[in-house]
Amino acid sequence: MIDRFSDSLFFVIGRNEDTHLVHNSPYRIIRAQNYAAERTSSCEIIPVNISELFKTRNSRLTVLSICLALAILWFLLWRTGFDRFIEKVDEVPPIVLLPLAVVYTVSWFFRGLRLKIILRMLEAELSVLQSGCVELLADLPNQFIPARLGDAVKILYMHRSGIIDYKTGTFAALMVRMMDLAAVTSLALFSALFVSGSLSEGYSSYLLASGGIMLLTGGAWVLAVKRPELIKKLLAGPLGRFRAAVDQVSERMAKSPGTLMGILGVSMSVWLFDILTLFIFMRVFSIQLTIPETAFVMLLATIAKIMPFTPNGLGVYEGMMVVILAGAGVDESTALTVAVLDHGFMNVWSFLLSVLAVYRLGLGARGAEELFRQSAEKPTCDS
Repeated sequence: MIDRFSDSLFFVIGRNEDTHLVHNSPYRIIRAQNYAAERTSSCEIIPVNISELFKTRNSRLTVLSICLALAILWFLLWRTGFDRFIEKVDEVPPIVLLPLAVVYTVSWFFRGLRLKIILRMLEAELSVLQSGCVELLADLPNQFIPARLGDAVKILYMHRSGIIDYKTGTFAALMVRMMDLAAVTSLALFSALFVSGSLSEGYSSYLLASGGIMLLTGGAWVLAVKRPELIKKLLAGPLGRFRAAVDQVSERMAKSPGTLMGILGVSMSVWLFDILTLFIFMRVFSIQLTIPETAFVMLLATIAKIMPFTPNGLGVYEGMMVVILAGAGVDESTALTVAVLDHGFMNVWSFLLSVLAVYRLGLGARGAEELFRQSAEKPTCDS
């Protein structure tokens, strides 16, 4: 039997309990020497030849999504003018990179803090630095692959490192996603109260969708605390493995109801510093939007790229931001330059931090590559 989760959130991970770590490295893995014991594991990973990856359907879709992202960017640049884009990029003073780096690094600090709090709820302990490195490690494959491979990487790394098991790790990754959704939708609705009609006009459907997502997320968490048995009844089939984690989280939240609000507050802090990054670029190009208006623009562009059509929403994010800013009277060329620089800076800086995290976790390039490969492999299960 093959367990499958929604492709929009997770790649499926095979589980083999007969592997363990040696030499303090999560990727120097040896299988149990007892072959009979190895065969009793519930799942066994089927190796995939790297040279065959581009012959698979998923790999063809990945290449197609990258081409789609490049096509969108090319169209936007063609529409606004390549020369004007280059001229505007030249206007950016290099010194502005310093505050941008500080602000966006703080954003990653809050991502690490959020994971630390969630893991503590699940009776696992990591420092903020270690948690931040795990989040950065998980973000690295998302820079190149449109599906959320990073969630699978995070879960597999935490399991291989002995931090947490697969089931609880998957639940932790899902909590991170839900808290992100709740934070983005809440901030989008709140910022809409402070923006002008010219900026928000035509986006009522996004705001209604945000409100719906926020209500569903909030309702799910209320049920998890007050009536966890109802949530567990919904977890049928393969999802039944999360029932124990629901019990664990419900018990923790009942004892400390402020914990969930604390996680939501930390998630909002993540996005506030992301918004501040865009606000700095806005000021560089003399776009006179307030912080709430900047938040509205960024959060709507973020909502537009929730579905992973392109790697990290490349092209989709820029296109949505150009449409919103142009509707508010900003020159299209300036709007595109801001969008490209904002998204580009966040991706490049995240990539550099991720590389540091890979070595901080003791993996190295080869260990990280092996982890990404195994996270994307297809499992087969005995039961």
